Amino acid sequence: MKTLEIIHIEWFDSESVDGWTKVEDMDFNSLKTVHTVGVLLHKSEKLFVVTCAFDESTHSANATIFIPVVCVKEAKLLCQIPIMNS
Repeated sequence: MKTLEIIHIEWFDSESVDGWTKVEDMDFNSLKTVHTVGVLLHKSEKLFVVTCAFDESTHSANATIFIPVVCVKEAKLLCQIPIMNS
């Protein structure tokens, strides 16, 4: 029986500035830490792919995020859920 892995990832996200901003007003020491929890679809040496919605009957995912491994501070497996229609 296959399982879905539920994962928590704490990672450093990029930040963008919208519009014209004086360079001296930018915070170059700011690094935002974010948390993502969801179904782990894929993991490789370069990438975690996590989704918040997975349809096992159509093997489809929605609201998926691709997180580069170099941005990950910590990744922790929370639990595994059996897939009935695998």
